[in-house]
Amino acid sequence: MIAYKRSKGLPWLLACILSCAICVYNCQEQLTDHFALELLDNSDISVAKEIAKKHNFDLLHHAQQLGNVYHLQHRSACKSNHTANQCATDGAALIRSMLSHPRVLRSIHQVAEDVEKRHLDIKEFLRNLADGVDDKSDDSSEESRAIDKRREEIEDAKIYKKALSRRHLDLIVNDPHFNLQWYLHNTGQLQGINPGLDLNLLPAWNRGFTGSGIVVSVVDDGLDPSNPDLKNYDPLASADFNNLTRKEGIPIRSGPLTMEQTHGTACAGEIGALANNSFCGIGVAFNAKLGGIRILDGVVTDLLEAYAILHNNQYISVYSCSWGPRDNGLVMDMPKFYTSKALQLGVSKGRGGKGSLFVMASGNGGKNADNCGADGFVNNPHTIAVGALNIFGRTPYYGESCSAIHVSAPVGGPHTPNSKLPDYLVTTTMVNGGCFKEMSGTSAATPLVSSCVALALQANPELSWRDVQHLLSRSARLPSSGKGDPKIQSWQVNGAGHYVSHHAGFGLLDCAKLVFTAQTWPGVTDQIDCRDAKPYRGKFRVPSRKPLTLPFDSRGCNGTLKRLEHVLVTLTMQGMAMRGAVEIWLKSPAGTESRLLGMRPKDKDNRVGIKNQTFLTLLNWDENPAGRWLLQIWDRGGGGRRRGVVTEASVQFLGSSGARLPPVSHRRARWLTPDETTAAFRSQRLASAAQEVLHPELATLSRRLHNALVANGNGSGGGDLTAIVNEARRVVSKKGVTDEDLKYLLRQIDSAL
Repeated sequence: MIAYKRSKGLPWLLACILSCAICVYNCQEQLTDHFALELLDNSDISVAKEIAKKHNFDLLHHAQQLGNVYHLQHRSACKSNHTANQCATDGAALIRSMLSHPRVLRSIHQVAEDVEKRHLDIKEFLRNLADGVDDKSDDSSEESRAIDKRREEIEDAKIYKKALSRRHLDLIVNDPHFNLQWYLHNTGQLQGINPGLDLNLLPAWNRGFTGSGIVVSVVDDGLDPSNPDLKNYDPLASADFNNLTRKEGIPIRSGPLTMEQTHGTACAGEIGALANNSFCGIGVAFNAKLGGIRILDGVVTDLLEAYAILHNNQYISVYSCSWGPRDNGLVMDMPKFYTSKALQLGVSKGRGGKGSLFVMASGNGGKNADNCGADGFVNNPHTIAVGALNIFGRTPYYGESCSAIHVSAPVGGPHTPNSKLPDYLVTTTMVNGGCFKEMSGTSAATPLVSSCVALALQANPELSWRDVQHLLSRSARLPSSGKGDPKIQSWQVNGAGHYVSHHAGFGLLDCAKLVFTAQTWPGVTDQIDCRDAKPYRGKFRVPSRKPLTLPFDSRGCNGTLKRLEHVLVTLTMQGMAMRGAVEIWLKSPAGTESRLLGMRPKDKDNRVGIKNQTFLTLLNWDENPAGRWLLQIWDRGGGGRRRGVVTEASVQFLGSSGARLPPVSHRRARWLTPDETTAAFRSQRLASAAQEVLHPELATLSRRLHNALVANGNGSGGGDLTAIVNEARRVVSKKGVTDEDLKYLLRQIDSAL
């Protein structure tokens, strides 16, 4: 990225030298014909138009949320027939010329970001099934027998319907492939495999939490609302940033659609596929409003990423992002300037200041020995990184590991790449009105977590973005039974009692537990940003055959920070024989060990190194930071005298003052009894009715009624509940409620008794 910010008094000769030096580096990157132009705050659009006309630009967009930023596209520079050197030279000249204008603050030449959709390559998967050898390393004979038959032979809806009838589920399911959605509710319908290994979703549905009133947008390659399962499509939550000149229409490519454009539609179906429309399956939040933000169906730039995650952020609550830097084991990347700014703005200003929720896929680079510690999106404290598990509670072969994964969702995939043994994947929507039964990867896991977050926001709309992260940390559990054994997933118990793993984060998300805990969550205190551990600057060479150990001493900012959330380590390191041989660990005063970066044997880089990269660990969640932290950096490259040299290292602690929070529990959320189910549904209807007529007193009373019924637990009502209902009767008889409203509300009140 060629970027320069005006600095008063800097000689222009130095500016030119700097631009040229950056140009040499960026000749290796794919520069585009797009530029960001940032003006001083008191400059209006006429200045941008003047600069665009003078330098032969088209002005495409005014990114007001990012500041006084304009998106320009050049009419002749950096076209497809230009060489990389020519593009870099022309771009540097344009930037220098624009910076000569007194109203220009900054200009950034946009690079084509090396990102990809994080879905499992089904063609590759099927090739592995056809050409691979039996995996005998750790597949038990029981597993082999269980998944020996093809998926088409196990679609036995009778077993599933029988199980549902035992659970007193009021929701009548007529979607034909609901029985295949084992990850939503696993009764053992797939040949008896691992009943209970699922999202534990139905208890939340049983209490009426289905995403109603929450808006979730899928940032991807588009969304095809013509699919009969996507009738909750919301144009207000949608945008097409791959075509900035397009003023209206759905966010999907015009013309015939192929499987190449089905990714965003598939993710959307996992979130919001309609229930009981006799088609395909069901989405987790099937009553939520669905948006599609299209950026992946073309060249992706820093500006486009920033537009996407800020789009209509007072309306959209959750942004589901099943993509990230390429998972080839070679890339080490971080969000660029405007994307980083957009993430910060999103959590500070989105949802009326409560913060937008950005849910990100952790990556499918396990097949390339990649490590998500190298992914700056996953390692950003403002995102929620999601891992994947299969039906046995194990990490699939494509899963990456790092200390920044928050939770995992069950989506399937074999745990070794060459196994002939099929696994059970995700059923969802696709373009052209189809039903797709082969969705997997962390792309599939991310929408499931996004949906559960939507249910939690329905239960408690006042949750902040940090509240949601706390709830996720408390709502996960160890994957149940069989190969979900803690030893295999490398679980450790941190100093606050959380089970944590580099493979699965805090574990398998329990959606019902997340929702129920959200209802009574007290909220966390203001975030504390503590940087009291002295940083290292200089030259610190990594020794041979042992790590470079750098101690950091913290007092928790004089005891004000007592409950950790995020711990960030920022590092600059060069001189190694190969970057992929570097391994980074952090040990807390409580003894919790975090592998911030694992070895990545395909990354042979020996030129760029690690440049101001930030690594994140969540494994110290709720611990007290006070004490000595040990940062250990290994260089296992065997490069003789050529060993890595650390020039900068710092630690940042984010958390709160330690206000009392509910205790950590690893138990699965329980089902409601039939009486509890009936009472919860009735009170939920009453609350909905009150909101429809917008009567504030009645809305308050209905919420009290609902909470009392849920807390009471047996549906019997009692004196307190009767008093609430009688008070509600008095309210609806007051002036200001129409006769029609009164009759409707009285019917709802009577049904609640």
